[in-house]
Amino acid sequence: MNELEKYYNSILQEVNAMVESEEDGASPENKFTEFMVESLIEAGETENVFICTDIKENDKGKRQHKINGYALSETYETIDLFISIFQTTENYSSVGKDDVTTHSNLAKRFFHDAIKGKIKDMEESAPVYDFVRTLLRFREDIVRVNIFIITNGKTLGDPPKDTEIVIVVDQEDRSIFIKYHLWDLERFYQLYTSKNKREPIQIDFNNNFGGAVPCLSMVSENEDYESYLAIIAGNTLSDIYREFGSRLLEQNVRSFLQFTGKINKGIRDTIKKEPHMFLAFNNGIAATAEEVEIINLENGGKGIAKVKDFQIVNGGQTTASIFHSQKQDKSDLTHIFVQVKLTIVKKKDEFASIVSRIAEYANSQNKVSVADLSSNHPFHIELEKLSRLTWAPNPTNRNQQTRWFYERARGQYKNELNKEGTTPAKRKAFEIKTPKNQLFQKELLAKFYNAWNLFPYFVARGSQKNYIEFLKNYIDVLRNNKKQLPNSIFFEDAIAMGILFKTSEKEYGVGGKAIGDLRFLVVPYTLSYLNEITNKKIDLLKIWKNQAVSNELRKIIQKLLENIHHFLKKYDGLVSEWGKKEDCWKELKTKRFNDIDLEFIKNDFIDEKNQKRYLIEDSTIQEWEKQNQLNKIKNTPISLWKKIWEWGKTTKELTLHKLNIIEEIISKIKQNLSFRETHITNGLEILDITFEKNPDLFLDNQENDF
Repeated sequence: MNELEKYYNSILQEVNAMVESEEDGASPENKFTEFMVESLIEAGETENVFICTDIKENDKGKRQHKINGYALSETYETIDLFISIFQTTENYSSVGKDDVTTHSNLAKRFFHDAIKGKIKDMEESAPVYDFVRTLLRFREDIVRVNIFIITNGKTLGDPPKDTEIVIVVDQEDRSIFIKYHLWDLERFYQLYTSKNKREPIQIDFNNNFGGAVPCLSMVSENEDYESYLAIIAGNTLSDIYREFGSRLLEQNVRSFLQFTGKINKGIRDTIKKEPHMFLAFNNGIAATAEEVEIINLENGGKGIAKVKDFQIVNGGQTTASIFHSQKQDKSDLTHIFVQVKLTIVKKKDEFASIVSRIAEYANSQNKVSVADLSSNHPFHIELEKLSRLTWAPNPTNRNQQTRWFYERARGQYKNELNKEGTTPAKRKAFEIKTPKNQLFQKELLAKFYNAWNLFPYFVARGSQKNYIEFLKNYIDVLRNNKKQLPNSIFFEDAIAMGILFKTSEKEYGVGGKAIGDLRFLVVPYTLSYLNEITNKKIDLLKIWKNQAVSNELRKIIQKLLENIHHFLKKYDGLVSEWGKKEDCWKELKTKRFNDIDLEFIKNDFIDEKNQKRYLIEDSTIQEWEKQNQLNKIKNTPISLWKKIWEWGKTTKELTLHKLNIIEEIISKIKQNLSFRETHITNGLEILDITFEKNPDLFLDNQENDF
């Protein structure tokens, strides 16, 4: 079985697991879409995606349109549509060009009919009802539509060529740019092996954007970077923004900056009244790139012809405002020029780190920094440590405790499973003690936390924006008091919030048995409302100890879900947009429902007399961590250590010192001798290097030495 076949099978396994976890009503095709879209979100290709299926057929059963999901930017400038071609056969097969074209047209026709008001027979209960109304209401704001064709097959052709749809707004023709993105098994596999590194934006100034941009290079050279100063025409910058939009922003920056379509008043006035003064008044933009192609210009001097991985790290508002001034005010950009500082990072292995630092320093005025977003922030590291060392109680079987696994970086769970599951028995043991349904990431943590702490309107704004608000509310505390990193009490409470959230999602339901189609809104609003009306008296410690909510609390949650669903549905407008506003929460807080009797859940309230919380000391955690690291070394089979030694010697990926360490480790395991710190530190490093370079060694090892 080759690597692509292994990847194909792993996708099917993940989708099947997701379907089983949802129990009733889950669609395999939708779960496939959800799973693959997560990779696209991680890579910065899209965000805040709502997974749902809408199919329209004519009287003869022929499909007229179809989508499997959508996403819309906060300013309605960018619309992402997703359509899936899902294979369930034992082996992957090819997807023909005609099939790709057919699905592209189905998604395009959905948008065409929606934007022109041709979808009129849709029921209010339809999952995309709100979305269609939103498209009609904000159609004059839409600039571009990205259609993602997603498949776990292997495609044979290219995606359709980019096109446009023309609509009439205020008796004027407006064109909407449509770009197709084909993501097949091979492309997803490349993304997977690159650890979801974003695909670079490549700009060919010479052939696609009016010609090379004149520039000056820095005088001195160094090993880290090179820089160019250039002046770019306003029309060129506007055309680039029209095609790529917020993808031009460095990914971490895009996560927290307000990259809106609103026109900055000062920029707008300058463009309209004094366009020749724009270069003098504006600070310009700072950008980075991985590679640049410099050519000699006919009239002398140098010019930037092509740029690979072009990212704006400062000046996004300038770029967007120039485009929108042209689009909305019909401004003439002939005399608009913008200064650009382009930095080329030479060290490929440090590219992401250096670009992130440039972005952070260029945007240092923001309350939440790029460093805060990093998975290497002390908050995430400490929470990861707690999740590996904290065992959740099991009221029915104390000998089968489990862990809630915090995935600080994407793919950690799978990596740990492959590292520790070096035999079938050990793999099964890992899955029992660390079940997949107890895996959570920073976005889920933020969702649990904000839903319970009275910020349902943040949760409604989507994963990334909700995560930023979580940072603002929590990491600020960490800045002010360095000792307040997450501790064992925070971890236990967070898991209790997660159990409440997951329970509520299950009670709301999915598919035909669901209360409705607003689970993404109703669940966070229900939990915030529950915490509000009980004056924050729900005993989270009790939920942690039981790893479940009581039957009484579950019944109250059921009633609240139904009541709040009906409350939201009564809103005369776009419910999904209303749910993002604090006013929605303020109105709900004033409501009281007659069928909610809080006496029914009095046993779920905190008992102040018996509320004893034991904080695990840092020294104890450190001791646990040392023991956990030692167990990783000792529990790795001797047969695997031998394979690692052979591989390291043959490939020269491991130094002679590390090869000697392996021999010492094998000897100590055989003789049951104690390990020194150097054995543990080097042993863990050796396992990491080997797994990074040759993970198949872990997967192929089937021997059990014990």
